[in-house]
Amino acid sequence: MSHRNGREWTLQPLLLAASMALVSIIPASQSSAPTLTTQAGEWRTVILQDGTVATLGPRTVLTHSYTRQRRSVYLTAGEALFAVTKDPQRPFVVETPVGCAKALGTIFSVTHRLRSTAVTTQEGIVATARLEHTDPNCSRDSIRLYAGDKAVVESWTPVVARTVDTAVEHAWAKREIIFTGQTVEQALAEFNRRNWVQLDMPTDPEILKIRLFGRFPLDDPERFARYLEDQLRWRRQQTTG
Repeated sequence: MSHRNGREWTLQPLLLAASMALVSIIPASQSSAPTLTTQAGEWRTVILQDGTVATLGPRTVLTHSYTRQRRSVYLTAGEALFAVTKDPQRPFVVETPVGCAKALGTIFSVTHRLRSTAVTTQEGIVATARLEHTDPNCSRDSIRLYAGDKAVVESWTPVVARTVDTAVEHAWAKREIIFTGQTVEQALAEFNRRNWVQLDMPTDPEILKIRLFGRFPLDDPERFARYLEDQLRWRRQQTTG
């Protein structure tokens, strides 16, 4: 596909494996291993010991352990949406390498990538803070996230709540992605992060900065590649016409 500077560029997906998206519902209490792992292109819904429903996105590693005092989840990587069963006597605490989130019964998500953790509350109230190993209940210097709030936890910035659209934030749990002005570069990164099929990143900075809007199936990167090609072809025709 050409554009106005005459160079050629086409999004050609590289098939790394034949496996595509997989959705399963597995009672976690029936498994002897407390660690749950998803591969690229795999979505999984699990029911934890207390009835909490956890939806895991691709490339996620999650360990869970329950005691009489605490329900503990450790998210090493990836993303998980929790519909937490209410239990006032046992807080539900999710820890990542840099942050933590605590709830008694609510719906919220935790995402961890590299050295950054994001917590988004869909219903109820969630406390979130930087991880402190001497604070197992995630109470020290925590902030409250109400429905529609999101906070990003990093070691070098303050933890601050901001308002978001949870339908957009949690679209990944339904194998969808909603773009609200993200660039082509950001969009391709989202698809490549979750799928075996990898889309080539164009080298033209002008293409990378194009902003996108719309809803797309997250487990079909090839369809998204065709959409981008059509959009870029239309832009070229508008410029040269």
